[in-house]
Amino acid sequence: MTGRQPSSGSVNAKQLLEVLQAVKRGDFSARMPSDRTGMAGKIYDTLNEIIELNEQTTKEMEEVAQEVGKEGKTKRRASAATAQGAWKTHVETFNTLIDDLVRPVTEVTSVIGSVANGDLSKAMSL
Repeated sequence: MTGRQPSSGSVNAKQLLEVLQAVKRGDFSARMPSDRTGMAGKIYDTLNEIIELNEQTTKEMEEVAQEVGKEGKTKRRASAATAQGAWKTHVETFNTLIDDLVRPVTEVTSVIGSVANGDLSKAMSL
């Protein structure tokens, strides 16, 4: 039986383990074959969808971090529109962190602008 490919309905445990280990290392390019049928096909497709969701979420957060942190687009947030459950919580928590970091910077900028214009009546809320 050595060298035989599993039938289209059986799970290739070695390949599955390799993909899971790659994902554990943060390699979201790893995928299972999408040509399987039956239970193996459902398992492979579901795992591929989970990996894709991880990959998309990572890309989105990288883009938002770049735009907010480096480009100063302080209103930009990650989209949680299609996220569900803990995935949605993950994105919302990321956005809350940005809100919490941007808020004092925005207030300082406003107060400094007022002082520069001679308005000393502005105060910051702490």
